[in-house]
Amino acid sequence: MITQKRLKELFHYDPETGVFTRLVRTSSQGNLGVVKNKPNDGYIAIKVDKKEYKAHRLAWLYVHGRFPSEQIDHINHDRADNRFINLREATNQENQMNRSKCSRNTSGFLGVSWYKTTGRWTSQIQVNNKKIRLGYFKNKEDAIAAREAANIKYGFHDNHGKELFDSGEQLVYKQRCHNGKTQQHEKENNMSFDFDEGDTGGASGPFLNWHAREKLDGSMPSRSFSIRTDDGLKDVTKAMEKGVALDLNTLRTGWCFSNGTPGVAPEWLYNTTPARFDQPQPADRGEDRWKKGFTIRIAIGKDQACSWSQAGAGAWAGLVSLMKAVKADGGEGECVIAAMSGVEEIKFAKGGTSAPEFTIKKWSKRPECLTEQAVVEAAVEEDDSDDEF
Repeated sequence: MITQKRLKELFHYDPETGVFTRLVRTSSQGNLGVVKNKPNDGYIAIKVDKKEYKAHRLAWLYVHGRFPSEQIDHINHDRADNRFINLREATNQENQMNRSKCSRNTSGFLGVSWYKTTGRWTSQIQVNNKKIRLGYFKNKEDAIAAREAANIKYGFHDNHGKELFDSGEQLVYKQRCHNGKTQQHEKENNMSFDFDEGDTGGASGPFLNWHAREKLDGSMPSRSFSIRTDDGLKDVTKAMEKGVALDLNTLRTGWCFSNGTPGVAPEWLYNTTPARFDQPQPADRGEDRWKKGFTIRIAIGKDQACSWSQAGAGAWAGLVSLMKAVKADGGEGECVIAAMSGVEEIKFAKGGTSAPEFTIKKWSKRPECLTEQAVVEAAVEEDDSDDEF
């Protein structure tokens, strides 16, 4: 299989335009210059060392040093638009939740149709291959409103069912260019690594957790970090204070729901980008609430990779502290080296919590342990806060 190193020897990828340029000719096929091949399915394909790859998957390899774990979703529905800002890693279910409107649709809104038998408009949605009827309505507007509410409830993308559009959001990202120098591509009115804290709110193991309080079984003290391993919890607070590498390209934020059942994977409603908290908080489920959460890949030392995947006020405030430090530092590189520098005590109207504070030590290349990891789902551990944002 093609590696990032080999890919960069043969091609240059421009993340701002999405264009691949062939630098080296390895056979009679494949002319030098901009790759323009566009097959019947709409995706651009590129042949590398006698094997054909989709250009959007190569773009992910070029930037992240690894192929996507599952699929790549073209956010604006244009399969040939491989600007990096238009690509997101997604499961098949997430990809299905951002589809363009079917050409056979006559109502103008996906999931809404006229049911001649009853003389009413019907609204429906499909989740996990299961069709859910939302009801029959006298007015088309009410049927659309029901589908819009369902889109939010089940975590569909904002672009689902819309016509093709330009996804050139105002977003800044950094990318290693083919000559080895770091280039910064800016869109107006935004700073590097923009991060939206919200109105007030599947990762790769092992899993890192922040403990605002002492564990009930006494296995971890308050104001500490642990890694969950097969042998139990391992205290890594000192390692966090020394400094760890965080891959900001893997950061995802959103709403997380977990009822605390051991071994049960949480539900996530991710934002389109960490630069914009664009998902409204879903409705409570009895006494259980959706909480602001995030996941980000971390390297503790050169060989230990883990995911900080957590929900709750203390952990969220820790992420906010980290991202504020990143913006204030203004450095550049593939990974940021951050160290836990203290603990902030946070008071709420009812109760309180504590959150880790971070400082930036330096920027570095991405450790090898972060380049190739299998994706697994695990239950998210909350941080035992009395209240949450």
